[in-house]
Amino acid sequence: LEARGEAKLTFFEAYNALAFQLFSDAPIDVLVLEVGIGGEWDASNVADGDVSVFTAIGLDHRKVLGDTVEEIAQTKAGIIKENSIVVSNAQEPNVERILRDRAQQACFVSGTDFALIEASVDGFGTRFSVQGSFGSYPQLWMPIIGSHQAENAATAIVAVEQFLGRAIADEVLRSALADTVSPGRMHVISKEPLVVLDGAHNPPGIQSFRRTLEEHFGAPKAIGVVGMLADKDVFSSALEFVGVFDHLIITSSQSERSMSASQLAEVFEDSGVFVSEVI
Repeated sequence: LEARGEAKLTFFEAYNALAFQLFSDAPIDVLVLEVGIGGEWDASNVADGDVSVFTAIGLDHRKVLGDTVEEIAQTKAGIIKENSIVVSNAQEPNVERILRDRAQQACFVSGTDFALIEASVDGFGTRFSVQGSFGSYPQLWMPIIGSHQAENAATAIVAVEQFLGRAIADEVLRSALADTVSPGRMHVISKEPLVVLDGAHNPPGIQSFRRTLEEHFGAPKAIGVVGMLADKDVFSSALEFVGVFDHLIITSSQSERSMSASQLAEVFEDSGVFVSEVI
């Protein structure tokens, strides 16, 4: 490519090409493929998906996807293929309109066509019930924390239903959910003392973190250790941490994209968040 004066493959593009070659050689029966970033021009979008799935679309990766949820939705909608099925979480009206417009040659199943009936704390997990497209699933349980994760699980259940064209066998669904993990998302790595890792990296994600911290742990006296990448919406994210922690430690990772601890602490303090320590 470089010899022809073209841009060389990125690591992600090469990784995708290798992955699809492996999938072809296996061969696999079903592939669950997550977009790298955006959708329309992502390397993963060479796949011709039978079902396209959208969780809640918010502001993220604004430097490459756009400054509004509408711009971001346009790019994400690029994964929709003709004659496919689209399953979406409940979205803002403008976002749903964009997805529906792109899905005119597809079957569209929105968050109003199925329902998360209830979600509650159950130990170090979540108990919830779902009314799907083809069946009802009462009193499900998964070892993942957060009502927002129950919403995502409901969307995943309906996506599988739509792929199969029928309800999911009860014992299959319950067994699958019981084995589900989500590393780095309200991830309890120690119970005594309680230590929780969460990778929320935008304002909507931090809002879910705050709500889940209160719902599942009663908003206990908490010590927070926070670091962020410089290419995130740092100021808006910092505002979401007001009143969350009794003691807040600001730090930085070893990533080249990381914001320095001193810079991040300055942003937090400008946002009205008291910083206890910078390391």
